[in-house]
Amino acid sequence: MKIAFLADIHGNYFALNKVLEQLKKEKINRMYFLGDYINYYYEPEKCIDKIIKTKAMCIRGNHEEILLKIRSKKVKKKKYKALLGKSLDISLELKSKYINFFQKMPKKKVISIKDEKFLLAHGSPWDNNFYCYKNNFNKWKKKILKYKYKVIILAHTHIQMEKNYKGIKILNVGSVGQPRDGTKSAHYMTYNTKTKTFKFHKLKYDRTKLLKQIEKNGI
Repeated sequence: MKIAFLADIHGNYFALNKVLEQLKKEKINRMYFLGDYINYYYEPEKCIDKIIKTKAMCIRGNHEEILLKIRSKKVKKKKYKALLGKSLDISLELKSKYINFFQKMPKKKVISIKDEKFLLAHGSPWDNNFYCYKNNFNKWKKKILKYKYKVIILAHTHIQMEKNYKGIKILNVGSVGQPRDGTKSAHYMTYNTKTKTFKFHKLKYDRTKLLKQIEKNGI
């Protein structure tokens, strides 16, 4: 069985659609999404509709948290407007069925695959807005040991990563919609249950329409 892990779509429908087409070709059996479906880019509704159709298990990212906090008036829109621009306006116009979808998502999830338990979280198991980078490992290595799982799968940094520490494998799936390692591709990760191996993927896609949207909306 092959399983895919995806995250940080950020309203980039062109990247998401290409990845889902590829996963269909690869005959992926199951998918998990690790948050941040909205903001930065401009087609969150189309992205969420696609994700719902996959019937995948989804967890909430920090950008869903931002949206929910603005809607509930816990934070002001202007705090994020300069960073997110037009994409935030579009996210705030999402229909209630999408908001309900976000509200029902857990912030982290333990999944069982062939008698193995994996912990999924967006930023970190203790804070979905914490960045677990390799180069700040000393800041989070003690915290990660509190979670008694051999495999912990994260997102949020938009950079794929594998780190092994005291019997724990910590993986970052990278970003479908906005990778931050300088590549112009859509990133995701797969797991083969037969070989018990993870594989990082970087898939090229046509960015022409996305670049036109960016030029139009100015982020």
